[in-house]
Amino acid sequence: MAPTSATGHGRIRRAVVGLFALLAVAAVIWVARSGGADLNAEAHRQAWNRHEPTSYQFVYSTGGQCGATRVRIDVKKGLPVALETLEKGCVTMDLEAAPTIDGVFDRLVGVYRSGADGVEVTYDSRYGFPANVRVDQTSRTADDEYGFGVEEFVPH
Repeated sequence: MAPTSATGHGRIRRAVVGLFALLAVAAVIWVARSGGADLNAEAHRQAWNRHEPTSYQFVYSTGGQCGATRVRIDVKKGLPVALETLEKGCVTMDLEAAPTIDGVFDRLVGVYRSGADGVEVTYDSRYGFPANVRVDQTSRTADDEYGFGVEEFVPH
C-alpha cells in the first residue's frame, strides 16, 4: 500500500527534524572541543553586561576534593566592598581576592583556555552569569575535579 501524501510529508518532516537535531548535537560537540565554548562564555558575558546592576550581592562557592569555600560578596560600582565567609574549605578568601561576576567570567574563560578535558557550565537564565561550573582538568587523573559558581544573586 502506497503512503498517502500526508503520511509521506510526515516522514519527510520527521527526517528533516531528526537531521537538524543530529546537526545541533554535532555543533555542540564541535563547539566544546574547538574552543567555541569560550565564545559561548563571552556571549553570556555580553548578556550579563546588558543587565548588570550597579550594586549586587551573591554567594560565590569554589572548591574540589578538599571541600568547598562559600563566601557572600557585596559589590558596589563594580568593586567588592564586603565579604562574609559562610563555609571555610581549603581555599581561603579575603576581600582583595573576592571576585565580582566579571571575575567569575574571567575564571571561566581561563579554564577554557587552559585546555581542561571537561567543563560543564550552567548559566543563570535571567542575568547570564555562570551559576555552576564543573571542571575536570585531566580526564585520566583521579580527583582533580573542582567547581565554582554563583548562587543567591540579589541586585540592589
